[in-house]
Amino acid sequence: MSSEELQQRISVEYAPLVALYQLLEDRSREPGSAAVSGPDWNARLAALRVLREGAVPGDGAALAEALLDPAHRDVRQVAVVTSPDRLAGLLEEAVRLGERVLLFGDAARVPDGLLAVDAALRPVGPRWEEELRVLRRDLLKLEQWPGDLAALEEAEAEAARRETAAAEEEQRLEAALESLRAEREQAAEATAQAVGEREAAVAAEQEAGVVAARCLEVFTEAKDAAVAAARRAATASSAAGEVARRRSELEQRLAALRVEAASARQVQGDLGERLERARASLPEVAAAAERTREQAAEAEALRHATYYRLAGAESSLAAERKRQCLAQRLHLAPGRPQLSELRAVVASRKLDAEQAMARANELNEARQRAEGERAGLTAFLEQGGREMEAAREVQRRLTVELPRLEAELVPVRAEHERLAARAAEAAEEAARTAEPADRARTEGMAAEERLAAARAALAEAEAAIARAREHETELDRALAEKSAERERHETAGAETVAEARRERDAARETADRHRNEIDAFLNGLNEETWREQASARHELLTTAPGEAAQVICATPDDIPPGEYDVLFVDAAETVTDGDFLLGAVRTRRQVLVGTPGASAPAPATALRDLLNALHSLAGLPLPTAPDEPTAPEETNRPETPTEPDEPTVLDSPAVSGGSTVLDGPTELDGPTVPGEPTVLDSPAVSGGSTVLDGPTELDSPAVSGGSTALDGPTELDSPAVSGGSTALDGPTELDGPTVSGGPTELEGTVESGGTSESGGVGGLSEGAVAERERLRAGLWEGHYAERHAKIVRRLSGLGLDPVEALERAVAERLETGFYQRCLDAVA
Repeated sequence: MSSEELQQRISVEYAPLVALYQLLEDRSREPGSAAVSGPDWNARLAALRVLREGAVPGDGAALAEALLDPAHRDVRQVAVVTSPDRLAGLLEEAVRLGERVLLFGDAARVPDGLLAVDAALRPVGPRWEEELRVLRRDLLKLEQWPGDLAALEEAEAEAARRETAAAEEEQRLEAALESLRAEREQAAEATAQAVGEREAAVAAEQEAGVVAARCLEVFTEAKDAAVAAARRAATASSAAGEVARRRSELEQRLAALRVEAASARQVQGDLGERLERARASLPEVAAAAERTREQAAEAEALRHATYYRLAGAESSLAAERKRQCLAQRLHLAPGRPQLSELRAVVASRKLDAEQAMARANELNEARQRAEGERAGLTAFLEQGGREMEAAREVQRRLTVELPRLEAELVPVRAEHERLAARAAEAAEEAARTAEPADRARTEGMAAEERLAAARAALAEAEAAIARAREHETELDRALAEKSAERERHETAGAETVAEARRERDAARETADRHRNEIDAFLNGLNEETWREQASARHELLTTAPGEAAQVICATPDDIPPGEYDVLFVDAAETVTDGDFLLGAVRTRRQVLVGTPGASAPAPATALRDLLNALHSLAGLPLPTAPDEPTAPEETNRPETPTEPDEPTVLDSPAVSGGSTVLDGPTELDGPTVPGEPTVLDSPAVSGGSTVLDGPTELDSPAVSGGSTALDGPTELDSPAVSGGSTALDGPTELDGPTVSGGPTELEGTVESGGTSESGGVGGLSEGAVAERERLRAGLWEGHYAERHAKIVRRLSGLGLDPVEALERAVAERLETGFYQRCLDAVA
């Protein structure tokens, strides 16, 4: 079957259910009715639209075929389970396959091992807290694992440290004992050695005293000869030093004169250039000073002139003020006009005087600067001439003095060289004479040192003997104490090492246990990857339970947004097609779980009453009772023939499932709008052709689903609605609606004070009668009439009997669930 054929079949099969949902939505929005929470009929209409368009997550064609033909449904797409006890296992299996589950049912039916949320995406069941607790526990274990390792390493290190410390302490004590024993032997040897050293020191002291006396005698003789030679060398050296000082003074004086001559030449050159420049600029500076002086004199004269003019203007102003009367002075009367003019003159003269004074001051300052510059140049020329003459005098003096000093320096240098050679010879002789004395002194000092060393060695030997004997006593006492300390350490060390080993074994056991637990939940992942996944999982469980949930428990009218893999419908025997489709169009496959023979959906008594009331008001026949056969169309013909050529009056709508033929004059109290152009006093509405053979008055619109022939006078006080052709061959007066399920021919006069029903059997129930009366109060015309007429036309256009199709939809789609239809198809 092609997709277009499938869509057409869905449209035909579910058109009555769509009409029912539209009527139920209209009923929920009746004017003046209070808002009542109930099923969302628009959502069911949208689900039916999605089904027709095939825009479902799974196989839309398979879902549609299952709904249309349950006997040949694909059980992989739509499964039926007759044992409610299997629901828990099916949920667990779907979750195990990684499917996202939508459950129409109580959250208590979800196994405790699954993550479930309700329609508001709130966690349901103990699994959430259990998984969060396990995640937190495992994360804590993973965080504590480095601490466990550190504790184990610390315990092992502590045990090793204590063992090492005990061994080292034992070795230290043993080494100390051995050291003390060796030291005791060395002390005994040291005592014996000190006694021997004392005897050797006594002999050395005697020998050193003899050598020191002999060296002192030789030193005394050599010293006298060296002192005489030193005096001669000092005399020669003093004479050479005197000449050297004279030579140095002459050389320094000569160098200073040469520097002074060079400086005088430099000063003479620089000063000559500056004097030349000063002489060249002096005339220009003098001329500028003269010009500035003349300008300053002129400015000073102008300043005096402006001052006197200002004084004259102020005197005139004062005289004019004196001429004013007392009222003018108190500004009670207008002043004289000359006063304003004089004030202006005074202000002008004052400004001129200030400007002249500023100009005079400026020129006086310029004159003073020019005079100062000219005086400076004149003074510089005079001073420079004197300095130039002094420099020339210095050069003349140095020209005479330098040769004189150079001639005087020559004999001094010769005398210095002669005396320096003589002093050197005397110094060499003194050095040669001092050598025997130095040798004798050195030998004597060495002899004295040996004597002092021998005496010190003797004293040290006596002290060493005393120290050695005292040290032997201390070592004997230390050996006894160290032996006792070793015995105490052996006992305490064994206890400390045993305790550390027990702590190490406990830490190793704890670390091994925790590592096994960590390896178990890591399951081959590295720690960082598992930690990231666990943290993300924890955040998902706490902040977005809807995304983490494996099962979403909801009702058809409260499904959270999104698509799902599988829909489980618990108690499916109570779920209607519309409720089922709300979840089915958002899932890839569906599973209906119910109990065969259990209670079906609630009877739609109120909806039937509404439908029958609407049919009655629209002039449609009532539905055929389920236990009676449907009468053929011929039974719809009225038993009492009407007379032709008599006027037909319709005070209520005439509704027909076939064509309507009016052979006599017809009066309609409202407009008739035909499907084809018709010239009438008012328009007639027709779904097909309309034949008017006589005068017609339309007080209400005439609506026809087929052709309508009016061959005689007809009066219609309400719309004539026909689903087919209706022939009225004689005058007919209808005070209520005329309802025809097929062709109706009125060949005689029919007068009716109420509703004429053709094509149905039985009467209205009490509920339908009450509903009709409620609708007549204004709801029919203002709220339901147009919707009902559209439903009738749409169902008729699909080739369906509107009344029977709606009744069948109530019975099969609202009072019988899809689950039961599947069971009936299998049976």
